[in-house]
Amino acid sequence: MLANQYFISGRYFEALEEYSKLPREKQNDLLIKKKMIICSALNGSFERALFLLKDMPTDDNSLYYGLQLMKDECFCEKLLEKLEGQKKQIIKNDEAKKMQTAILSYFTEREKSLEYFYGLKNSGYSDIVNTFLSSIKHKSHTTS
Repeated sequence: MLANQYFISGRYFEALEEYSKLPREKQNDLLIKKKMIICSALNGSFERALFLLKDMPTDDNSLYYGLQLMKDECFCEKLLEKLEGQKKQIIKNDEAKKMQTAILSYFTEREKSLEYFYGLKNSGYSDIVNTFLSSIKHKSHTTS
């Protein structure tokens, strides 16, 4: 699939365009949805990324199996290392890098991700961050 080729080669804008052309039932596939979230985050489409992310399953089994797939398929840890390095070098886009880090680390280290999100509650992204945090908080209360 062309979208996966774009994704693997780091062409996230083109990958997202191709994933978006898939039928709705394919877009709801856990792995494809995760790739769409990653592409959105890396393209700066944070509202779209958080919209997709809030609908991810929260039960441990779904996340565990999904995370295993992600380690093999998306290089999240390498992307996070790269973002961490860029954050230290470039202060100018700090909030955007923090948003990217928060979204990507949601798949690898949930607690670290939430720390980033809580740190962005009063940022330029406060509206979408606060909406996301309250939606996942509400979701975790209804599924417990």
